[in-house]
Amino acid sequence: MGSNTGDTGDTGDSGNAGASVAVVGFADRVDLPFAVVADPDKPGRRISASRIDPKGSFAPYWSGEWKAWRILADFTDTPAWRNRQGEKQRPPGKQDPVDGLQLDDWTELLPKIIPDSKGKSTEELVDIEIEDMLLAAETERADALGEIFTQSGTFVPDFTGLLDIRPGSFLKTLQLVEVTVFLGGFVAQHFKWINQRRRPSHVCPALKPPIPVPGHASYPSGHATQAFLVAGALREAFEGCAQKGAMPAVNALAERIARNREIAGVHYRSDSEAGRRLAKDLLKVLRTVPSYQSLIDDASREWGRGR
Repeated sequence: MGSNTGDTGDTGDSGNAGASVAVVGFADRVDLPFAVVADPDKPGRRISASRIDPKGSFAPYWSGEWKAWRILADFTDTPAWRNRQGEKQRPPGKQDPVDGLQLDDWTELLPKIIPDSKGKSTEELVDIEIEDMLLAAETERADALGEIFTQSGTFVPDFTGLLDIRPGSFLKTLQLVEVTVFLGGFVAQHFKWINQRRRPSHVCPALKPPIPVPGHASYPSGHATQAFLVAGALREAFEGCAQKGAMPAVNALAERIARNREIAGVHYRSDSEAGRRLAKDLLKVLRTVPSYQSLIDDASREWGRGR
């Protein structure tokens, strides 16, 4: 998936190969295809004569990218999703996620997170956010460009690299990260459509983001939703394991991913804060999804819990 997919472009980053391992094919000999090689244990027989039970389960082979669709089906069957806030339904105040996922309108969130906001109009509060972003473009963007570019298309390798997660050693944890990113992107897109907030550079073109501006609405930040959701999922997977000591670094990485989107000029700070809040509520819902919790348990066992 290309970088213009923005906040939801992370689900396919590893494809069928796993943690940022690019596999384009395997070589074979023209004069001696592998399929016709002799069986070293049984003279006169080819290795292709051997078979594995065709009735065996495919379960061990699922990659996280595709396993996410199975868990998505379970998630969309929860009361929280069935009763979610709709495009024309905006009840006042936050409700408990079990009654339906909700998210404050961005105009309602602004005065809650900007100091001394009393008496200021929405336009004035947006100006405060944009001024912060202009300052970041001037003082931080040049140093952050490397991370901004790489995280524009996917940030999964940031987490897998931080924790040295590989398909050969922590396959279930890799699946957990991929599934969580997928679910976070799915939910974020729903609320983006409801809020229809313009991107910062659509309001102030001088921000001139160094990356393509994603072709969907700004609020909430999908990157923030996904990153904070991954951090929360890993916290649950690491509970009771020595790996719990990695959580300060994991949490800091989630914060940094969200912040880089602000420095790039493609998200407001309130977008990031909305992503943080949405991820927190979404984690509560996912605790009611058995297939997701099973993946949490599988990942946890990889790090020593239950042994």
